[in-house]
Amino acid sequence: MNKFDPAAKGAVSFFYRILHNNAPLNTASLGQAWADELNAELEDEVWDECLKSIHDCSVNVRHCLMQFKTLHRLYYSREKLHSFFPDVSPICNRCKSTAGNLIHSFWLCSKLHTYWKNTFHCFSMAIEGGSVGISVGLPSGDRLRWMSRDKEIQRQIDFEREGE
Repeated sequence: MNKFDPAAKGAVSFFYRILHNNAPLNTASLGQAWADELNAELEDEVWDECLKSIHDCSVNVRHCLMQFKTLHRLYYSREKLHSFFPDVSPICNRCKSTAGNLIHSFWLCSKLHTYWKNTFHCFSMAIEGGSVGISVGLPSGDRLRWMSRDKEIQRQIDFEREGE
């Protein structure tokens, strides 16, 4: 019987390959969750491009990690916290007017609008594309095909496009 030496060179890579090869990732449910929250249709090809762009969004590893967490819906919105802890209100704790989901927190909250507008403006100056395209990783060409059925979200997308 072979003994595995955890201190040997390549031990982490060995386990990574085993885990990666045996656990195929299905991210279709994540793409559907974004489409549902945006009240939009998100084509599979566009979603795949979003996922591929995680590594290309920045040379800064922390920015790539933020992109990964955003696309994989790992940030805890008020709405998500409420699903875990019913005592926590699902209402946005900033504006206190509506459910605090990710879309509300990133684009629709009146109290956070200036913050995100300034943040995405800085990114937009460095990277081609508006805030919506950057936040969900849409390449600038495909971003134009992505339209929301929700009038408030579409208004925000149009506002960001006008600023380009």
